[in-house]
Amino acid sequence: MKKLLSFSLALVLMLSICVPAFASEVSTNEDTVYYGQSEISTVTKVPYNIVEVPDDDDVVTADEDIIYYGINELNPEEFVRVTPNTVDMARASYLSYDFAGAVSGSVYSDFIEHVISAGSSATLTVDVCVWAPESNNLEIGIYNWTTGENWYVVRTGGQVVDYSKTFSNLTAGRYSVYVRNKGTTVLTTGYILYDLS
Repeated sequence: MKKLLSFSLALVLMLSICVPAFASEVSTNEDTVYYGQSEISTVTKVPYNIVEVPDDDDVVTADEDIIYYGINELNPEEFVRVTPNTVDMARASYLSYDFAGAVSGSVYSDFIEHVISAGSSATLTVDVCVWAPESNNLEIGIYNWTTGENWYVVRTGGQVVDYSKTFSNLTAGRYSVYVRNKGTTVLTTGYILYDLS
């Protein structure tokens, strides 16, 4: 009987030592899985467009939609005159010209003049514009031959397709569409098809 009592006492003693040690191991286990039925239900109420991450191809640099203004920035004598072509599209006649070979900082225009009255707006619609190398930025704008003012946007990536920009509250004068190579290398390719109305 003494042996049974000693064995029982030893067993109770072992269990009293092992159970707390095992319990403390479970409470600090890093792999514990927690469950909460409605803890994150508010996350599903966030509109998807707030957290949507755009594709790399859709990322647009911030300056591409800014309209810049300048006066006497461009020297009219340094404009390279190019021969325009008229392209009849479905609903309008577009003008086009090539500007391949444009060196850094050079300005190209077809010198087609559009008379605009003071306070009016003009919409430049670019059906397509391509240039290479793509690493060069391209300035696309309108130049007022009367006052020396210009309004423009800066585009990147080597192409612009189905793009339009409205220039508002213009000064009176005779305007032409121009492009300027803002990159550091010569353009091996350059073409624009546009309408100004």
